[in-house]
Amino acid sequence: MGKKADVTVHIDEELDDARTSQVCSTLEGVNGIQRVRCAEHQKHLIVVEFDPDAVDSHAVLDHVQRQGLHAELIGL
Repeated sequence: MGKKADVTVHIDEELDDARTSQVCSTLEGVNGIQRVRCAEHQKHLIVVEFDPDAVDSHAVLDHVQRQGLHAELIGL
């Protein structure tokens, strides 16, 4: 297994279960993303674990924003 880093993405919109699942599934399909955790009671926060040699945190954010969402990275 390669290197591991993580980032928390804050989504401005309020998401229902179906939309949260869709966002997380899309992220899971991105090369270099190893794990996506969507909190059940805090659907606006998504923790993404990734291989920084394959993808960076700004690319993760870009994948969220390309889904028509307003989002930012937390803790950078």
